[in-house]
Amino acid sequence: MIRILIGYAVAYAAFEGTAQLAASIELSWRQVIIALAGIVAVVAVEVVLFRQGPGRALVLLGLGRPSAWSLLVAGGLSGLLLAAYPVISWLTGARFMLAPGWPILALGIFLMNGIAEEMIYRGYLFRRLREGRTFRRAVLLGIALHAVAHLPILAVAGVVVGLSAVLVSVATFPTYAYLYERGRSTVWAPALLHFTSDTIKLVIAAGALADPAMQTATLLWLVVIAMVPYLMFALPARRSSLP
Repeated sequence: MIRILIGYAVAYAAFEGTAQLAASIELSWRQVIIALAGIVAVVAVEVVLFRQGPGRALVLLGLGRPSAWSLLVAGGLSGLLLAAYPVISWLTGARFMLAPGWPILALGIFLMNGIAEEMIYRGYLFRRLREGRTFRRAVLLGIALHAVAHLPILAVAGVVVGLSAVLVSVATFPTYAYLYERGRSTVWAPALLHFTSDTIKLVIAAGALADPAMQTATLLWLVVIAMVPYLMFALPARRSSLP
């Protein structure tokens, strides 16, 4: 357990430390740099602390071949999330507009919030916690450590944003972990869903959160991304639950 915690601390420190050091870089490219730093750090953890070869480490961290079921479910849930935008806009009066240069911004979000974070939180943290533990116990431990990692946001972004980040990370951890396991222990499906959950960054202009309608819309979006992934449990299982 000590090695797991040390590795988690190293990967998280590299990820968040790079975010602070690269704060002056343009947002899209900053996200790419942060993602690369996180990926390199978590691969280094597997190589140094757990004596894995680099290629083997990448596979263990979730870059293997996923199951078709997991990708289909993640794609379907992502479609439902995206369909919520016009509904939220209609309910709140908020206007969502794609940011200039949104394709590069979307790539950065996918690499940072999708691939890099899922490699750290599911491919490394959850997988290591899962060894010798039940799915439920590994998830509960992962939630606790994941929530602690989000606490610094309270100091940086304020209580409302910080608590929202913590609550959403706690609410989505079980579903992302489930997709990870049902996806042959790969991060592709949870990364897709994680990326879709962060597309709110593509449609909110700088300073737009000062608008009460946009504040309400953002809160509704957080509720949606916390709840929609649980719809997967209503699907008939092709296999008899988790390994």
